[in-house]
Amino acid sequence: MKAIADHTSARGLKGFVEAGGYIAIDAEHHSRAVGNSEAHRLRVDAIGRAGSGTTPTPVTAPAQTPGSGPCLEYDVTLVTEGEVTAWAQLSPRNPAPAHDGLRYAISFDGAAPQTVDIIAATGSDDGAMNKRRERNTSNNINETSTKHTLSAGTHKLKFWMVDPSVVLQRLMIDTGGLPATYLPAGKPPRGLTALGCPGCPGHPDRARWTGSRRRLRRAGHPRRGIPRRPPAPQADAGRPPRPAGNMADLLLQPAARR
Repeated sequence: MKAIADHTSARGLKGFVEAGGYIAIDAEHHSRAVGNSEAHRLRVDAIGRAGSGTTPTPVTAPAQTPGSGPCLEYDVTLVTEGEVTAWAQLSPRNPAPAHDGLRYAISFDGAAPQTVDIIAATGSDDGAMNKRRERNTSNNINETSTKHTLSAGTHKLKFWMVDPSVVLQRLMIDTGGLPATYLPAGKPPRGLTALGCPGCPGHPDRARWTGSRRRLRRAGHPRRGIPRRPPAPQADAGRPPRPAGNMADLLLQPAARR
């Protein structure tokens, strides 16, 4: 077996770094959230396949113009140049606005935003209950993409609000190596200091821990989303202790012992 060691310099790397031919970013791990007087972003816990998502609020907010309205910004670093595909994984939703469709927009750096109508792009029809809507609902994902030409180096990915009620779960940038999987693709490192602790900026020991939940809990790790072990239930003071063994063992014991 032949192995190739790529000794990439840490100089110039920022945000989420390409690894394995792609970048995967959970929606909540944005570098900056930009709002205005009409709408801002709200985190939605335990939604979709990637954990938490984000959505504009209030749901009655008017449609926004991409390029000047609310957006989420993500700092990313590419090591591959050329055409990339930016995938947006959204929660399947019915079009809530008065007009047809449900829209968002994506841009890199100062380029003009590309607007995507997730209803028209996927062919999902909640009125006809067609196969595409059934597939989106069963997979709990509505996946659409845009094409961009980028150079190697640091870029700023912007996810623009257009219509309210769009729930973003995850963004992925495919530079040629994104695997086709049902479960979300793993997240590459967020900078070289994020080895073993992606998405947790500022932690003093983030480069030391491997991600083991037990060790992170022992270290008092502040990372959100790690379940804490519930306290052991306490027996009631007035109730006798429950006998050991399963129900079959109890039924086979003599009556005097039961």
